[in-house]
Amino acid sequence: MARAFDRRPPRLLLAALGAAALCLFFGTRVFMSFDSLRVKLVKAPIAASEGAVLVETAADARAAALDTPVAVIAVLRNTGTSPEVFTLRADGQPVCDVQVAAGATARADCVISRGWTTGPAHTLLVAGATSDWSLDFLEIATHHGSSSRLVSLLVLPDVTASYVRPGVGAIVLAWVLLVALFAMPAAPGWPPGLTIAHRVLAGISVLLLLAVTASPWLTPFLVLLSVGTFVKISTLVAAPQLFLVLSRSWQAVQRSAPQVWRSRRVLVAGGIALAVLAVYGIAIRQAAAEVDGRISGLLRVSERVFDRVPLMQERPEVRPGLVLFPDNGYDAQFHYFALFDPLMRQYSDHPRRYRDVADAPPYRFGRIGFPWLTRAIAGSRWEQYPAVMVALVWLGIGLSTLALALIALQSGRHPAWGLLVLAIPGFWQSVRVTLPEPLAAGLFLLGYWCVRSRRVAAATALFAASLLIRESGVLLVLAIALLTRASDLSWRGRAAVFSALVPLAAWRGYVCWVLWPDWGWQGLFYSPHSLGVPFAGLMELWSTVVRGTYHPGVPEVARAAIWYPALLLGAAAVALALVPRVERALGGALALYTLLAISLSYPVIWVHVGNGQRASFEMFVMLAIASVRYRDYPRPLQWGLVAVWAGAGLYLLYGAFDAASTRVALLPWV
Repeated sequence: MARAFDRRPPRLLLAALGAAALCLFFGTRVFMSFDSLRVKLVKAPIAASEGAVLVETAADARAAALDTPVAVIAVLRNTGTSPEVFTLRADGQPVCDVQVAAGATARADCVISRGWTTGPAHTLLVAGATSDWSLDFLEIATHHGSSSRLVSLLVLPDVTASYVRPGVGAIVLAWVLLVALFAMPAAPGWPPGLTIAHRVLAGISVLLLLAVTASPWLTPFLVLLSVGTFVKISTLVAAPQLFLVLSRSWQAVQRSAPQVWRSRRVLVAGGIALAVLAVYGIAIRQAAAEVDGRISGLLRVSERVFDRVPLMQERPEVRPGLVLFPDNGYDAQFHYFALFDPLMRQYSDHPRRYRDVADAPPYRFGRIGFPWLTRAIAGSRWEQYPAVMVALVWLGIGLSTLALALIALQSGRHPAWGLLVLAIPGFWQSVRVTLPEPLAAGLFLLGYWCVRSRRVAAATALFAASLLIRESGVLLVLAIALLTRASDLSWRGRAAVFSALVPLAAWRGYVCWVLWPDWGWQGLFYSPHSLGVPFAGLMELWSTVVRGTYHPGVPEVARAAIWYPALLLGAAAVALALVPRVERALGGALALYTLLAISLSYPVIWVHVGNGQRASFEMFVMLAIASVRYRDYPRPLQWGLVAVWAGAGLYLLYGAFDAASTRVALLPWV
């Protein structure tokens, strides 16, 4: 016992020192987020004229967002018979000299660290002694290069500081976890081959960390690893200890014999949620790649709208970090603007100014839950707002999957029914444009599961949070409160569920009070006119497509406008057939959401089919809940459900306007 006690301090000391070394790296060579921007100015070779090539940046408006230090990547081809030295200048200031051997092609990585101010008009001049050369490629960017494969890293100018580092809280938490892991003994019984492989891989990982640490001293570059890569490396280094933790945890689960099978199925439900998160994560990464890898591009913020918002005019430091689009942008931009005034205090004395913040202030600020949750996580660190918004929508997908899997378990079915979240068309549109429908759905699905589990207080809180994000969940709340049988839920329980409307009503009343001088009662009862006569919007949509006037020149959108309404009508028919065969509350909600889906108006919703996907997502969510009891339905309804979900999958891969992007992300070999 004494000898064992004597050995503990060295192990704990070594664990603390090892964890400290990793956390030092974590705090100095890991980025939490980075707004990358690459502006390709020369894509095809330009032959030198009078010994020089002049390139202007005014042709690409994105160059205006770059500020020092600016990475310059140039590819030079020397076709002469002798080596030549090239000089690169930016706005007349020397940047670097590059020597290229005769008949060779070389890449030059230079940095503009002074004499460059943000703005659209800059000149880059490459000059040589002769004209026997060409400039094959020229790019200005925030970084020299990156990798997003197994090891995700950024290569930056060594003077760069414009990336988000881990906070003190994250560093302390990482240190505590690593000390706890490293202080444990390695798992016994590992095969010798596995032990050797682990040591080799751990050694390679440590060498990688040392090389990254030394990068700004040994090279003109600063290399950073992503937080995900740091977690992978830490997990690899601590694999023997983690294996011991997992094996002992599994033994503890096995000892609780009556709960083993259920615990395993709950773990399976969590695994399914992680798998669905991975699939949507791949799609989000593809969508980000389409905007040069800058996560803020997923918010679709309009340059014209941004410039008119007074909140943004008062924060000039925000503009350079955002991707701004020349079109009208999309709805997430209004959530983003609300982050800078989440309690509507900035212009409470002049409420008309909120018309410049949002297109419909009562409607946009009425859905305040998403901005509030983002502020709760990011606080006043506005640089993190885009990344946190994207992450919350993505996590909403996982929450929806987990809740649906738990509902399936509750009904005695396999948690794999949670995979239906992959086939909900509206969710794919939401994650690509950073809108919180998946988050609202996850909360009200989890609330529905809590109601069925008789966890009424938790259900009420979840419903209240969901309604502040998107008020259309009120139909499910009303269906539960009014249609649930007394034997399933007491009147007190139904009253508690109904009280979930109180926070929404209180906030909407506050919004009405702030906007009263400008909007009057519309501040409380504002309608976006998104509903009309059933089927009328769909008929107008199809007639517009037939006339050839629906987004002319964009055949993908016209194709989706034929496919999706057909899928929607088929799903509506199956949903209505299921109404009398499911429990009353679910049947009532299914009927109401189906009626809403087929009543969407053309001018507000179907003017773009993507709006229709998002606005009808609740019908598919309710249909997913009903699908859990697939085996209980007659054969025609079973085939109907199969056709609907198979049709949804085919639509997403081949019929949707962004189907090509989905296939590139998920099926790159096709």
